[in-house]
Amino acid sequence: MSERTKQWLSSLLVLPLIFTVRVGKQYLLPTSNNVEKLEMIRVVGVDQEKDGVHLLLAAATAQDEGTESNFLIEGKGKTFYEAVEDAQKEANKSLFWGHADIMVLGKETAEGDISKYIDFLSRDSKTRLSMKLLVVKNGRADDLLKRKGSEDQSIYEGLSEQLRNLRDLSYASEVRMSDVIDSSGDAQSSYLIPMAEMTGENGYEISGAAVLREGRVVRFLDAKESRAANLVRGDFHRGLDTLEETPLGCVSLEADDGRVRIEFDETDEGVTANVYVTIIGTLAEQFSDESVGNFDTQTMQSVGELWAQKIHYEIAALAETDETRDEDVLGIREKLYHHRPLLFEKIQNGGKLDICVYVDVNMSRVHVLDREI
Repeated sequence: MSERTKQWLSSLLVLPLIFTVRVGKQYLLPTSNNVEKLEMIRVVGVDQEKDGVHLLLAAATAQDEGTESNFLIEGKGKTFYEAVEDAQKEANKSLFWGHADIMVLGKETAEGDISKYIDFLSRDSKTRLSMKLLVVKNGRADDLLKRKGSEDQSIYEGLSEQLRNLRDLSYASEVRMSDVIDSSGDAQSSYLIPMAEMTGENGYEISGAAVLREGRVVRFLDAKESRAANLVRGDFHRGLDTLEETPLGCVSLEADDGRVRIEFDETDEGVTANVYVTIIGTLAEQFSDESVGNFDTQTMQSVGELWAQKIHYEIAALAETDETRDEDVLGIREKLYHHRPLLFEKIQNGGKLDICVYVDVNMSRVHVLDREI
């Protein structure tokens, strides 16, 4: 082979690489040139109305010191697609979904079929499937997005901060859009997603969870119910709790670890689900060094027993409704379906589901803190 022929063949191999790099640079990877032509969507608010869909998008505007502000873009249409098209007409730049991190669903929207909205967004190649879901319990998504909350935060920053700080709900993770997509064909799957409530004239807070089943919200839970349900589901991480009447007075408690084991037994009438909960806890109040020595083993054991009674009561209250209703707040029917399908069939065919709850709390030590909890 001649030297000229070798050079010609080498050029053929290099050309596709150059073309690929140029395409990646121009079309796949954002550059300073094309970013300026995009509206970076951060929060997607969806409300179902009688005549169609109302969409409110919070887009980002960069500010000094790494903060951002949001401005709102509105769209309406008979379908979600038409609402997106209408929002695009209102926007000055092309809508970019790659930075959308939170989807807020109004109450009426969440109680309908939300899978159609998620399905539309998931088809966009730039949409994050890790987008977190949030339900408004007492109103519309657009009303929530218009609230200022903290004056020095955008709506995206405010919601993100609250979603990161859910320890009072014992919530370790969020339900993401990909979870709902994966479960769309599974009628037995259910999820708990954070629930926001609007407070006062301009505030909002995440105060509980919504039970999502078969693509729609079937029940709202307050903070206590959310804590109990998340614990049984295994979605529990350093949760906080309070006991008002103990040998030590009113105390704050922190669960360092929560472990759950569920065993199923077949009975003549149906199935018994035995739920065993073990908590490793500590006192989480501000104590002086002198007072630490007063907490003897018997006192700590008494606090643990009182805490176990409270946790048992909260879980048992949800178990009572799960035995007769198909909401599956605790996720026990789902576990039965996946792990003991024959026993699940027995329940489906009219068998009785009994849920027995056993709680054990071990108090490990006392935190000595120099700050308030």
